[in-house]
Amino acid sequence: MKRLYFLILFFTINRLHGFSQSVLFEKSFEPLFNSGINKVIHDSSENFYAIGSTHDIDYGPGGMLFKFDPSGQFIYKKYFHYVEEDFLNDIIITSDTNLLLCGCGMPCDYLTGKSGILAKVNLNGNELWRSYINPDTMTIWPDHDNCLSHVIEWNDGSFIATADSTIYRCHANGDTLYTKHIHGTFHSLSVGRNNTFLAGTSLSLLQFDGMSQQLNQRNFGSPVSFVKLLPDSSYLILSGDTLFKLDAMLNTTNNYPLATIQLYNTRVQLDGNKIWISNYEGSDFASFDYNLQLIDSFRTQQAEVAISSLTISDSIICVAGAENGHKNYCYLKSYTTSGSGYFNLVDLALTDISFDTAYFYHPPNLPTGVYELLFVARITVQNNGTDTIHHFNINAQSILPNVCGPVYYLLAVDSINLVPGQLMSIPLDTLDEYGIGPISIFPFTYRFCAWLSCPDSLVDKNHSNDYLCDSVSVDRPDHVDELVYVDQIAIYPVPVINELTVEFSEKILSPVQFELYNLLGEKIASGEMSEKKNRVDFSKISSGLYFIRILAREHNSKQKIIKL
Repeated sequence: MKRLYFLILFFTINRLHGFSQSVLFEKSFEPLFNSGINKVIHDSSENFYAIGSTHDIDYGPGGMLFKFDPSGQFIYKKYFHYVEEDFLNDIIITSDTNLLLCGCGMPCDYLTGKSGILAKVNLNGNELWRSYINPDTMTIWPDHDNCLSHVIEWNDGSFIATADSTIYRCHANGDTLYTKHIHGTFHSLSVGRNNTFLAGTSLSLLQFDGMSQQLNQRNFGSPVSFVKLLPDSSYLILSGDTLFKLDAMLNTTNNYPLATIQLYNTRVQLDGNKIWISNYEGSDFASFDYNLQLIDSFRTQQAEVAISSLTISDSIICVAGAENGHKNYCYLKSYTTSGSGYFNLVDLALTDISFDTAYFYHPPNLPTGVYELLFVARITVQNNGTDTIHHFNINAQSILPNVCGPVYYLLAVDSINLVPGQLMSIPLDTLDEYGIGPISIFPFTYRFCAWLSCPDSLVDKNHSNDYLCDSVSVDRPDHVDELVYVDQIAIYPVPVINELTVEFSEKILSPVQFELYNLLGEKIASGEMSEKKNRVDFSKISSGLYFIRILAREHNSKQKIIKL
């Protein structure tokens, strides 16, 4: 896979203190639905681990775990498929130097509820064990969400996890020891002092002992989205857009309204002796000491992403989340905390999408009057950037009623040289990916959408020009011949560019006729075949969908052909 980096000068607007930073890497990847990184952490070797959800084209939505080095090179990508749809929300490094993941799995019919998932894996991403947390809770608590959102390790090697309004205490092997329900919803979780733990809820900070008995409560006007025990045994929390420092009895000893430095909707991370803050878009940062004294505050160029997590390793700030807009890609970006630098820019525009052909046919296994849809869509892309593009992905979405959601399609376009300003027209051979059906209600309207991405590479800065849709509407076909495929005849390659090969499994004893038709039923070519392997010239035939009919003594066949 070739990588392309567009370089333009990266500038900062310094605020309050002189500060600048270099972008080490910026990546947009896994460009399919439900994609996004929920948390990123690092180990003592300065490697990073990111977890979240993504869509694997072969298996459907799955939890994902990525490990990458400080330069942004992936060490591995692991996918976890437990139920039909899986989401990983939190990750910690355990005392035995493994990784503990928590999240949930959900059947695609959405009727049996979400099952909490705990999984322990080693640093190489190999699963050691996994446990399902109360998978039948939805039948008992109709309004309850069993998706695990936060997890911590207790001092005896067991684990405490939260899901919606429930606390789960789990044995070191993942078995559930007990559960406790509260009024409210959990937003954060942290180990406390003296064998306690703290949990932030919609309007409160709660303190519990090791058996989840509540010891103390402090009410706030906004959700407590972050809580952490500091080295001086005080607590740092974020409620709304204000940092609070609390003593052991949860009384405020200091606070800092982040609005004073124009930071809103923020994320918090501790590193060494600093508190780091980033806003939701990942474009504003600030650092504080543990007394909430401001050290630095700076602004980067707008990232146009939804930042869910950040972590700091040595002098590297790594932010993670999902790009905004239709694409919803996983997103990673890292900064140094000093120096000046460059950032990358891509603008690959989708200028048109249309249907080359759309064909309804009646498969032999379907009742009379029930059809499937085969089609070829075509898109036009343009390089609106400043350098040549060598590789990108085309993503497509089929909008149809489906209990598990729309059908998705991915095409990698490699080894091209799309220069700035150049247009490229590309047919999408979706016929082999899905025959849409069965369809029995007419008139029928089919909607097809496409968008673009540059995977494992750069972030598209313009989200307004990479997503288009088109529709095709049809009345009930008057008559459609059944397509009969005969194993004794192989026809390839499909799609074809210049020459089609028709190969028979046995030697031909008498000449065989072939006929080539367009979608209007017009015969545009015909001829004889007398060899075991025969070639049909397509070099002068226009791009589109055709049907070739083979007329043999014992076997007649008709097959779709796509001409590029």
